[in-house]
Amino acid sequence: MAGRILRICVGIALCAAAAGAATGSATFNITGNTVGTVTITLAAPGFIPANTALVASTATLGVISKNALAPVGWTKATITNGWKLTTPVTIATTQTLTGSTQAALTAKLLTPQSGIAWKVDAVTLTTADQLIATEAFGLHNHDLAVEIDNSVPAGTLLTNTINFTVTAQ
Repeated sequence: MAGRILRICVGIALCAAAAGAATGSATFNITGNTVGTVTITLAAPGFIPANTALVASTATLGVISKNALAPVGWTKATITNGWKLTTPVTIATTQTLTGSTQAALTAKLLTPQSGIAWKVDAVTLTTADQLIATEAFGLHNHDLAVEIDNSVPAGTLLTNTINFTVTAQ
């Protein structure tokens, strides 16, 4: 009889547990914004093979002189109180999910050198971002120039880094 009472108690307990089982629910809201991307690539005959798009490159000009030929891909000209070397730079910009059709192109110099000016188009570069152009995304040609004053002594190492940045507008 004790076994029967135990079975009845267990059966009642299971029915009570099933009848009184609680349920819960929760809502998980997700919000977010897509992040657009902007890319920039450079190509220049003076230091990057034609049709080769790169994010970074190095120009090795070799020995340059006011009285010698310009390096391959560069042109040389005389300016007031000095001379300059110029090469075209093709800058390709693209965008994804920015909702923008234009980009601002800026450039800045890593380290200024006395008597040497670096320019993109007609804009003299400094260590702060300089606005070069605001233009539609795509391929655009710009002139990169280095102007060397006559006061710069022979043997001066011509070295610098130019950082280009493109920002969706």
